[in-house]
Amino acid sequence: MVVAFSIILIGLVLGYQGLNAFNETTAVTSGVEEALAILDDARNRTVSARNKSQFGAHLEQDRMILFPGITYDSANPANEIHILSPRIEIVSITLAGGGPDIVFARSTGQTAQYGSFIIRSRKSPSILRTLNILRSGLAMVQP
Repeated sequence: MVVAFSIILIGLVLGYQGLNAFNETTAVTSGVEEALAILDDARNRTVSARNKSQFGAHLEQDRMILFPGITYDSANPANEIHILSPRIEIVSITLAGGGPDIVFARSTGQTAQYGSFIIRSRKSPSILRTLNILRSGLAMVQP
């Protein structure tokens, strides 16, 4: 009886760990999809000259902000704040120019702030994905 109980207990623990890893991976994947959508939206708005403005994305540990113009202004009421899941965070922002902002050029959609950043699980930091921003302004997930 004790052996059977031990086997069941081990099975439950392993199942919980597997489910936890799956949930963390799902949170990171969802965060990556949201980040790619925000970057794509900023680039598309710029190329289409929406409101005759350029747009960019400002990166913070727990959020991404889509902003109008060439410089991020935290007080601008036109900013669109996207709070990430509390299970994930943005880390290791490495963009040309050294800042946390990616601004897209009119008509071409290119950016001078190319580089990468990581979205990872707060609970399990080894569960992560790297996003690369190319000079062309396109964003992709590193394989």
